[in-house]
Amino acid sequence: IYQDLPALYLRGGSIIPLGPPIQHIGESNPSDDLTLLIALDENGKAEGVLFEDDGDGYGFTEGEYLLTHYTAELQSSVITVRISKTEGLWKRPNRRLHVQLLIGEGAKLDTWGIDGEIMQIAMPSDFEVSKLITTSKENRKKRLESVKLIPDV
Repeated sequence: IYQDLPALYLRGGSIIPLGPPIQHIGESNPSDDLTLLIALDENGKAEGVLFEDDGDGYGFTEGEYLLTHYTAELQSSVITVRISKTEGLWKRPNRRLHVQLLIGEGAKLDTWGIDGEIMQIAMPSDFEVSKLITTSKENRKKRLESVKLIPDV
C-alpha cells in the first residue's frame, strides 16, 4: 500500500491488531477503529493477542487492563473471527472492527463490524480468489511504476 515502507510478511496462523498511527499515548482513544490483519495457516486457523492499558503508570499490576485473544477459523468456506478469551478488569471499548484477511500476493478480503461481536467472511471461489490476486498484482505493479525516485545529491 505504501511504496516508502518495506514489505510486511505475516506468518500463516497470525492475527496482528492495528490501530491508527499516533505520536504519543495522549493521542490514543480507546474508541478508535481497530483493525485485525489475519493470515490463516495451512489448517485454516489463526490467533493473535491485543493488550490494552492506560499506557502510563502501574495500574496493569492491579488488573487495570484488557487482554483480548482473537481467533479466526475457516470452516465450510466461511471464516469466523471471534474473541476466544479476555483477561483484566477493563471493559471492551465500543469501537468498530475492521477485519482484513490476507489471501496472497497482497490481495485481501475485508469486512467491518463491532469489536466483541462474532464476524464472518464468506470465502470466495478459487476463480474469484485468482481474480483478486491478479488484480492485486497489477495494482502493485502500477504503484511501483509510478514511484518517483529521490535523486542522488
